[in-house]
Amino acid sequence: MKRYYLIFFILLLFKSFAIGQNDSIILPEVMITAPFNQPIQNAVFIIKHLPDSNEIGVLTPLTDLMANDGVYFKSYSANGLTTASNRGFGASQTKVYWNGFLLNSPLNGTMDLNLINIDASSTKVTFVKSNIPVMGGLSGPGGSIWIEPSFVNSKNESSINLRLGSFNTYNITAALQTSKKSFVNILRFGAGKADNNYKYRSVLNYKRPYVRLKDAESSQWSLSDNMLIKLKASQLNINLLFNDNKRSLPPTITSSGPAAFQKDRAIKAGLSYDSALGKFSQISVNAGYSYDELLYYFVKNEKGHASYFVHTFPLSINSSTRLLHHEIKLNFNNIFYNIQSSEIEVPEEINHNLTIEINNGEDHFINYGGSFQKQLTTFYNPPPSYRLYTEGKFPKNFKMSLSYARTHQLPTLNDRYWPLSGNVDLLVEESSSFELNTNYFNSNGSGNSFLISASLFHNTVDNWIAWIPVSGDFWSPFNVQKVISKGVDINMDRKFRLRENVNIKVNYNLNISDPKIDKIYLGSPAIVGKKLIYVPNFQQGISATVYLSNSNFYAFWRNVGKRFTSFDNDKAYQLNSYSLFDIGYKRSVRIKESRINVGLKANNIFDSSYETIAYRPMAGRSFEVSAAWIIRYGD
Repeated sequence: MKRYYLIFFILLLFKSFAIGQNDSIILPEVMITAPFNQPIQNAVFIIKHLPDSNEIGVLTPLTDLMANDGVYFKSYSANGLTTASNRGFGASQTKVYWNGFLLNSPLNGTMDLNLINIDASSTKVTFVKSNIPVMGGLSGPGGSIWIEPSFVNSKNESSINLRLGSFNTYNITAALQTSKKSFVNILRFGAGKADNNYKYRSVLNYKRPYVRLKDAESSQWSLSDNMLIKLKASQLNINLLFNDNKRSLPPTITSSGPAAFQKDRAIKAGLSYDSALGKFSQISVNAGYSYDELLYYFVKNEKGHASYFVHTFPLSINSSTRLLHHEIKLNFNNIFYNIQSSEIEVPEEINHNLTIEINNGEDHFINYGGSFQKQLTTFYNPPPSYRLYTEGKFPKNFKMSLSYARTHQLPTLNDRYWPLSGNVDLLVEESSSFELNTNYFNSNGSGNSFLISASLFHNTVDNWIAWIPVSGDFWSPFNVQKVISKGVDINMDRKFRLRENVNIKVNYNLNISDPKIDKIYLGSPAIVGKKLIYVPNFQQGISATVYLSNSNFYAFWRNVGKRFTSFDNDKAYQLNSYSLFDIGYKRSVRIKESRINVGLKANNIFDSSYETIAYRPMAGRSFEVSAAWIIRYGD
């Protein structure tokens, strides 16, 4: 308990110090809650989803929001276990943060993205596709995803939202925003359920070309509260989140085995305090607690199950200042892990992280900067990570940047301590990345604009950790290979204003990545030069939205290339490419101080059959209808 008393003593100390300052923190109209750590903004390939108060405030899966971001989602089924693969790398190499909390499990390093539902009207999502040392956190060749609750206005309002869809799907959300001169609070509740009993093409029974998926139902509910208190020279953020999820896990469609069942529960609590220190400096202290519970039932409706309970206690101190025309940021972060499990015995672990960033700002013809990060844990002392970049601004709104980064990823707890097969002698994975970015933006100031960003990247991961068979069905993790991934990312946005109340927005995204095994340390030499499994040859997407005065029409098309499912790249087991096309309509009606939004959407309208994981079919054509009632009151 001494650790926790120390955390709050430091918070009170900084609060007492900050109130005496004469300077003020400038708070913009759209206020992002101050998190533990924030995504870097300098000379990296970033895709941003900004909060939009015109959105229907129904909880939306994160995977839907990011469907056109050039990231490959591997799903067991609709609403099933889903992980992300960016630029050809694995799920553990893409880090996911909620309000600065690292969500990736310390057990296996991954994050199930279908457990994350957001309100797009008041949430900012930033996808950093580049490999960088993150302030106070970790990153890897797969980049990082940042989810930050926001306050998009200073009004008192309440809302209730309902979404109904195919396969017995429903989702209900209620929110209450309270705002005063120096206080804003948003309380949200959400609940949902889906049977996911869609039909798919049979691979076993040719007399029944289509069969219905069974044992894939899911349900969840969540409660969150985001509070911002503004003081004269400081601000205090309190963020709370509770999630409860249950779902069945069907076997592959080629198996006659029983379905499994999984329960997930999470509690996140964070306290962040920011204060101005003079005219050009700022400091923040952040403390929190995270609890994750997973119960895995090997056979659905049976009592026997595996249990995992993870307690995380993060504490960080951030400071920033301007010195000699340079911006300097310093972050010191400590994370304490306590894990209890029926399957694995894991010693307590502390992760210390020191990060320093320096840059010359963003208003120069030539910008430059870098970051240095030193990580030290109870059992590992990896070499420092770092990043260097330079960026040139040219006439006609054109920018070009060049960066090099070297980062390190520790073996997961499962890798080290799994009973009988864990390997405590694993080496740290080492990642190096070279990236060339270009950016062009042009706007005539009358609603017409054009933005294009392109990136050429070359990533290398050495001492790649993978589980390989040792004897029969006995598998164990080893540092098995060196992987090189080369490719390109392109993102384009075009906005047109046809008339005063008629606007069009078009977006195009293309990702090509080619990760191949360069060296092999263990296993068959025959896989050298082969491509990693479950990495598309390419993926692209186009979205178009027509905005009218009180409504909009939108369409979304995405195309994913072929993927190998075997390490020898046997084309007989290759997944076919697929295309999906969605359309939708939204309308908003104002009645005095309230607003009613309605929406219709058709997903996969051509009823394409596809898989993101072999023998795990995804849903075909589906429909959904949504409605929201927003009431604004008071000043």
